[in-house]
Amino acid sequence: MQKLFKYLNVAIFISLMVMCKPAVGQPQNEYTFVVAGHAYGAHAGINIGLHPPLIKKLAEEKDSVSALVLTGDIVNYSNTASWQQVEKEINSLGMTAFYVMGNHDNNAAGKAVFNAKHGGLYYSFKIQNDLYIALNSTESDRSISPTQLQFLKNVLLSADSDCHRIFIFFHEVIWNSHEKYKLVRSNSRSRYTQIKDVSNFWDEVFPVFKDYSDREFYLFSGDLGGNPDAIAAFYDKWQNVTL
Repeated sequence: MQKLFKYLNVAIFISLMVMCKPAVGQPQNEYTFVVAGHAYGAHAGINIGLHPPLIKKLAEEKDSVSALVLTGDIVNYSNTASWQQVEKEINSLGMTAFYVMGNHDNNAAGKAVFNAKHGGLYYSFKIQNDLYIALNSTESDRSISPTQLQFLKNVLLSADSDCHRIFIFFHEVIWNSHEKYKLVRSNSRSRYTQIKDVSNFWDEVFPVFKDYSDREFYLFSGDLGGNPDAIAAFYDKWQNVTL
């Protein structure tokens, strides 16, 4: 898989374009998907839908993109008007979009949108031979809940034998609970001092992936770029898991 990173210099969100090339022996075509976190943009912004520079960038790339994944904080205020505006903007782009629950999205209005669109607050799908899993790190505060852990294990257990790449999405940077990342400047809720005592990533989530050493896992979070001093992107790799 070749990764192509493109950033907008607005210090508000990351837009990541990933070009997927077939693994050796896999009969599938090359395709591209886009991941954008904190997609509503600035905390003090006046837009009710997606951040306008993000919409502009997506419009430029839409003809080459197979899917758009919004990794939480899709809207600033989760209400009917905001969600309708997001849907209108995505429809105007003609993109297939997948939503991941963020803390700004997590109320009755947001849950209704997720249930209508995806059939739940966490779910899985496939693009060609690749498996995609969207999790909800707000159900258990900045962790993956026991119910979702079991869901994750079940999805991986039933995955096709030719599925060698697995993409997993959640909002908060729950791996920042490791002291290695104590200086990583994500948004405040996801920084080491705020998350080290609540995240279960290293104790319960990461070990699940180690059991599948023949597969490659790519994990994406979206709680970046919202604070003035926050970084736009993060990259690290542990064994068969890319963060």
